[in-house]
Amino acid sequence: MFDNIILRPLRSPVVLLHAIISIALLLAISCSIAFAVGEDTRVVILNSDMSIDGRYMSAQTSFISGLPSLPADNLKAFDLGKKWFDHSGMARDIAAFDADFIYCIGSDAYKMGLSVPGNHTLIFSSLINWRRLPFGEKTYGIANEVAPGDQLQIFQELVPQLHTIGILYSSMFNREYVEVAIKAAAERGIRLIPIEIKAKGESREAIFKNFAQLDALWLIADPLAISSFQDIDFIFAQSALLKKPVFAWQGSLIRHGAIITVEPNTAAIGHQAAQIIKKLNAEGKITEKVQAPSKNTITINVTRAEELGIRLNTPKISSGFQIH
Repeated sequence: MFDNIILRPLRSPVVLLHAIISIALLLAISCSIAFAVGEDTRVVILNSDMSIDGRYMSAQTSFISGLPSLPADNLKAFDLGKKWFDHSGMARDIAAFDADFIYCIGSDAYKMGLSVPGNHTLIFSSLINWRRLPFGEKTYGIANEVAPGDQLQIFQELVPQLHTIGILYSSMFNREYVEVAIKAAAERGIRLIPIEIKAKGESREAIFKNFAQLDALWLIADPLAISSFQDIDFIFAQSALLKKPVFAWQGSLIRHGAIITVEPNTAAIGHQAAQIIKKLNAEGKITEKVQAPSKNTITINVTRAEELGIRLNTPKISSGFQIH
């Protein structure tokens, strides 16, 4: 599943292990680096909001750097997060530019890209659960999440005493993703309990009712299921009270109390999107319509695990990881 996994201690008040994972897909991408876009190729970038945690900006910057041969006049970027954003006017400007490719960063950008007329190809990244959105013949992308089965394998290898894991989600954003995750968990002998949230503010009551019956809780990106910092604080307070571990989708949640996080490297995703355009420009097609992220980061909070009385499978870490 992984080429190379390296864990290094981070300089932090919390003792962390940081893993940069190069998935096998990176090998395939490196083979396409020799491709270059033609001088006549025209590209539009649609960014849902350049201000979001620096992640969307990072994806855009690395995407542009991945297309060094593209003339500056052939690239146009639009930030949908600006207050003066005019949907209809921007759609006309994009259509008038007559792009060959539109790179959409985030769900709002992708929805905007779908509304633009023309014969362009859409490339997307940073979509929460891409399976829930319309998908055309000339659409390609990079998944925003590490595959459920891969994440579950990581959790199971590091915390082998897991049998029942709860996953907090809403059908609006993650029904399809959770369906895939349930099947992947069953294949690994794990019972995955879906905890559905139907409205903002419901998650605290759901956690209060269900957490005690679980071996662990898995948090995925879902703005309905986790809609406030109060939700996050409550979840990790219950984690500490019940001595139950939390796995999460974003590295920043380590400092709140997650013991393992798994997330894609956003800068690598932008570069990966550029490689898709290069290959499509050169060959006209790519078999894999939606690629897994080429690089991902695992962060492990050893201190929190000890506080919860969780025994991490250190022999497994030693055999499957190179520790420095």
